[in-house]
Amino acid sequence: MFSFYWPIDIKVKNQTIIDLPFGIKLIKLDSSYSDIQLCFDDSGSIVFLFDFECIQTSNQIRYNSFITQANKNLTVTGSVKVLVIPKDLIDSFEYDDRYINESYASLIASILNGLSEERKKVEIETITVINVINISLYNNNNNKNNIFEKSKMLILKNIDNPHLSLDFLADQLCVSRRKLQYIFNENGTSYNLLVGKIRLNIISENINRNYELSSKELGRISGFNSVQSLNRFFYKYCGLSIKEYKKKVKSFTLGMTNDIPML
Repeated sequence: MFSFYWPIDIKVKNQTIIDLPFGIKLIKLDSSYSDIQLCFDDSGSIVFLFDFECIQTSNQIRYNSFITQANKNLTVTGSVKVLVIPKDLIDSFEYDDRYINESYASLIASILNGLSEERKKVEIETITVINVINISLYNNNNNKNNIFEKSKMLILKNIDNPHLSLDFLADQLCVSRRKLQYIFNENGTSYNLLVGKIRLNIISENINRNYELSSKELGRISGFNSVQSLNRFFYKYCGLSIKEYKKKVKSFTLGMTNDIPML
């Protein structure tokens, strides 16, 4: 086994380095009889490994093209080609290989595995790879925003549904529970916080429209199965009871009415 370190000086036999525009590097490492230890130490790059027999990570063995961020140690069986792309060539979306849609990943693999030996063609093909990444990240970012907005609408629609839960939402949106949690986290919230905020909005909006609405009715339309649960929830977030909040709304509303001059 011999080792390849990036971006430290490369001291490996049977290797070719092609410097492409914008800091992109195409590296070919040939080892027909031994494994190659790849040690990447460059947080500013995205690394594509392709045209290899198999690759071993800490917990799995993978075949075909493999996308990774740097700062990883990998072992490749046989020869391998490495495409190193500086992260600053990727659009403003935060890069994560999990954001590469499967169909786009297949397209990237197809381009890489058919990469030309001619320098000019290689330049065009690598720029195409970058464009495909950016398109996938753009679509994924829009899709995540769409899922978050749909989550809020589903919660609002099902706020009094006893089956409302994170799993219920994930099932309705056709995404995994973990992905939905991740999207909530990226939007600075969680399932419980989002449901709580929506319930609070429903309660306050209904009291503001009609401060004589009973606590039982408020609980029903905001998804609480008892007045006690409603009061505990409201006091936790607002620091006052439903009754005290109604008094404040009533006082404010009457004050506004008294300010209106008689015709």
